[in-house]
Amino acid sequence: MQERKLIIGKLPLPVGGVTIHVKRLLEHLDLKQEDYQFLPLNLKNLLLLPFILLKYKGLHLHTSSLQVQEYISLLCKVYHKKCIVTFHGDLNRYHARDLIKVKRIIKRISVPIVLNEGSYILAKTINHNTQQISSFIPPAKSETLDISILQHINQLRGKYPSLYATNAYGLTYDKEGQEIYGILDLIQYFNGLNDAALIISDPSGAYSHYLNEQKIRVTQNIYIINKPHSFFEILKHVDANIRNTSTDGDSISVRESLYLSKITFATDVVSRPSGTLIYRRGCYHFNLNNLEVNINAESATIDQLIKIYSTL
Repeated sequence: MQERKLIIGKLPLPVGGVTIHVKRLLEHLDLKQEDYQFLPLNLKNLLLLPFILLKYKGLHLHTSSLQVQEYISLLCKVYHKKCIVTFHGDLNRYHARDLIKVKRIIKRISVPIVLNEGSYILAKTINHNTQQISSFIPPAKSETLDISILQHINQLRGKYPSLYATNAYGLTYDKEGQEIYGILDLIQYFNGLNDAALIISDPSGAYSHYLNEQKIRVTQNIYIINKPHSFFEILKHVDANIRNTSTDGDSISVRESLYLSKITFATDVVSRPSGTLIYRRGCYHFNLNNLEVNINAESATIDQLIKIYSTL
């Protein structure tokens, strides 16, 4: 008898939007006692997939790799298996050549899942089964921060009236050559401020390395966390979150921030959730005076995915 659900993806480490989403998805499926099998995305399992796939009616793939998306979607077509792919990121971020590949994958698979309105408009014209579903799933389990991180945060909180956070994973660039996370801009903005501090979450350590290598000045009101930790837990200790990206999908950190009723600033590069304070990148005025946020953004993502899984 064929089993119903195979979920393919990666878990932390590394800590990133996709791996966090997959981790929380599996935790919530366990809580709901859903029947599924998880297959870690690695070379060995990709080679074995033609044999593994025989046991399942379909799969749900989480990866940003176009090569892996093409390979698995072709396998599913050959084996007559249902293929669900979550496209983690904005579809409009691709160069023309890669966008042709993306459109081919979208047309081939059973259910494309996209994260924002712009991606939905594009994908829906290619595959009428396209679904727009938020990537945000709240943590199923509480986590704790390292004591040294907590101590540093408390020091900043005691010294500065306003405390902000932003996150990244690695120093990466978009198709226009812009730094995607906009961390260097924020460092320049916050450097030397005496009434505000910034916590930069970058578990990869790439920004710390780059700043040291380039001898870029970083003042004491900026704290870079360059080891694995929970950004969700960081957000609990700050006044506001800044998402200064040049491109995006459906940012988990924006959703987390709103879920925790934190003031949330984000660039206007994609559609953002209700309650987000939207600004144009480069126009920085992160003033918290008279700002209040009462949004507690609940997530329907798990129920929406379970409904799709029921069709497998």
